[in-house]
Amino acid sequence: MLEEQDLINEIADIIRQLRRRKKYTFDKLSEMSNIDYSTLNLIENRKQNPRIYTLYKLLYALDIDILHLLKDRNNELKDSKTSIINKLEKIDLETLESVSELLDSFNISKKK
Repeated sequence: MLEEQDLINEIADIIRQLRRRKKYTFDKLSEMSNIDYSTLNLIENRKQNPRIYTLYKLLYALDIDILHLLKDRNNELKDSKTSIINKLEKIDLETLESVSELLDSFNISKKK
């Protein structure tokens, strides 16, 4: 898991890269996202952690659909789970018991 400052740095770098790739100036992205120029500057220069709605507005202005990305991530997780289940269905009972013991050692609790 990233520390807070590392996350701020990653977000800043991604926004800067996306803005430059689109060849947007600070002024243009500020106008398109309806975010104050100084706020955008602080975010890109790793001085301010953007609020979630500010991040959403920036990504939307940069034509990045965060909701679509989250949905894709959720589908990837479902595909991974299905793949694991398919593999488990094909292994013998002794191996399955060993896998079960291994999983028990991880203290896995059901995700809410």
